[in-house]
Amino acid sequence: MISKKIKVALIFGLVLISSVGFVVAANSQSGPILDENNNFVMTVHANPSTGYYWVSNGGESHGAHVIDKQFVQDYNDGMLGVGGIYYFTIHVDDINDYYFKINEVSPSGEFTGKSIDSDMVN
Repeated sequence: MISKKIKVALIFGLVLISSVGFVVAANSQSGPILDENNNFVMTVHANPSTGYYWVSNGGESHGAHVIDKQFVQDYNDGMLGVGGIYYFTIHVDDINDYYFKINEVSPSGEFTGKSIDSDMVN
């Protein structure tokens, strides 16, 4: 039987591994698949209780912008400090020329070097 400490360590490891974000896409074309309103959704696992958070970097992005950002907490069964998923809904202004990027920010307000962009599909 696996001890409770090992189970917690395994779960924590899986959460860290799964912290890489995803751009929603439906086929093998480069870039995200846009809906009928020229929107797409970027998702990233996060745990805001740690002080780390994700922001759009307008200086690097062009032709696209955030129209909605929501955080949905994982099921927590009454526990505090549980992570979840950020959903960034992005609107594309020019479908022929756009780039969008989000960056992780540390509790001290510095970029961590982790980022996700609209080119990370496939």
